[in-house]
Order: sequence, then C-alpha cells, then structure tokens
Amino acid sequence: MIFPAISTKNLTIEDANATIEKNGVNFNRPLLLSDINLSIDSISIDSLITNAFAVDLLSRTQLSARDFIMATPDSLYDFKIGSLLYNGRKNIASLKEVELSPYYNRRFFQKHIKYQQDWLDMDIPLVEIINPDFGPIGISE
Repeated sequence: MIFPAISTKNLTIEDANATIEKNGVNFNRPLLLSDINLSIDSISIDSLITNAFAVDLLSRTQLSARDFIMATPDSLYDFKIGSLLYNGRKNIASLKEVELSPYYNRRFFQKHIKYQQDWLDMDIPLVEIINPDFGPIGISE
C-alpha cells in the first residue's frame, strides 16, 4: 500500500496523554505518559520512509512528557521517569527524577525472593544523554 505524500511546516501536539495497553507488556497494566508536548518542524513524508528520513526527523523534534512508570520484567520494581525532554536540535535527552522503586521492603525481599538477593532503591535527580543511539529502535544513520 502506498500512501500519498504529506508535507507541513510544523506538527504540534500539546498537553496530550497516552495510554498503551497490550497483553504481556508491563504485566497487563497500562503504560501511561502524561503532559506530552511534541513539536516537529518542516515535515515532508513520501511513500519511501528511510533511516535517513527518521534521523533527519529526530533532528527537528522537540518532545517533553511526564510521569512514565513501567514494571521491570521480573516484577520486583517499578521504573519511573518524572519528566523527559528530548531536544533534537542539540540531540540531548534529559530524564529527571529517575527512580527504581521496589515493590517489597528490604526484609521481605531478602527473605522471600531467593533468586535475587540484592535489594535496590534508586533515585537519580537528572540523567542527560548526549547523542543518544536510536539504533536499537531501528533508527540509525
């Protein structure tokens, strides 16, 4: 299927919320992201979307969002991001209030969780990623 070419000077989404529900993801709890703001300058899409197009599109993208929470695959922790900001012009991603919060207290964890004895409770105020590698999600130069 070929879709028509689409062009616009700016795409803006303000104050959006997203909920993703999929069986087998996040232990069947919805993934939530709130206060999403997205701005992309000068979009021109034709029927041939390539990696070069995706890299160029990211360079013109500004994205911010808040309150991301996802369970870890072992269901022992919640991974939380208080807010995120991606500046495509500078190619910097900033994550604020990054937390790894255990579901269980230390005593219960060490007594009942036999396959992992390390109990973690982590809070990082700011993580900045300069020139993030989007290759693992299929976007590379």
